Amino acid sequence: MEISEIKQRLSMEAVLRHYGLQMDRHQRLCCPFHDDSTPSMQVYPKTNTYCCFSANCTAGTGDVIQFIQLKENCTKREALVKATTLAEHNSHAPVIAQQHKAAKLFVESSPLEKIAVLTKVFSYFTRALPLSEKAIPYLQGRGIDHKQHEVGYNSGDWHHKRERHFINSCVSLYLLKAKPVKGYSVWARDCVLFPLKSSDNKIVSLYGRSIADNKDSRHFYLPDLEDLYPGYPHLLPLNLSQRKASSMQRPCCNSKRSRINTRSLDCTARTALHRSISKQSSTYRSYRK
Repeated sequence: MEISEIKQRLSMEAVLRHYGLQMDRHQRLCCPFHDDSTPSMQVYPKTNTYCCFSANCTAGTGDVIQFIQLKENCTKREALVKATTLAEHNSHAPVIAQQHKAAKLFVESSPLEKIAVLTKVFSYFTRALPLSEKAIPYLQGRGIDHKQHEVGYNSGDWHHKRERHFINSCVSLYLLKAKPVKGYSVWARDCVLFPLKSSDNKIVSLYGRSIADNKDSRHFYLPDLEDLYPGYPHLLPLNLSQRKASSMQRPCCNSKRSRINTRSLDCTARTALHRSISKQSSTYRSYRK
């Protein structure tokens, strides 16, 4: 049986079922190749491939044969033999159409996928920081010790040679923008990056500060900050003036309902927090009306 025929007859779903693994309704599952507490592996039935978005995993993107090779810890030849056997046992299943070019290569970003992608991207930024000759002096000039805080640096080349599904997810989150001819424009290039976290200490957004001090583009925010302060202001029957007074007397990060790791947010990064509060205050006013 040819490799192309194996891939047509053997679906990712059948392979997962063989190993006792099951996707959720969003075609996600906990990655079997690393310690995974939240589903970080995305399966793409239309292209019959998978992609793990975790920064702690080397599985990357692959097809049914690569999945079997990783799962069995064997050679590619042995994986092909195993895949052939599974394809023959799965001969009653419909043949997977060759629609790779027309298939959508990523789904609309879900909260879990967003967290997985941002966590993986930020791991690239943290590794790039010590290699930069200008980022660390910039932080030191601002009184920020990069060894004591979560901070990274975006050199602009982190996306080179990455898996296509991962790249497409980065595009959907506005970390990358496809150029008309070839390549990608990179969000917050030449910036020091700070993670913005939710109440359960997950990275839900990023803040970038240009180290070039360009007056036109000094601060960079990803579009969606709505998860930054979940449940704050809480929609209780209090008037807006009471709520403003309450927020001035007690920082919202002290609330048990919306506790956040503020140690990772230094200097101008907190501007993003205030913008988030203002946004949710607007939501509250709309609610009151």
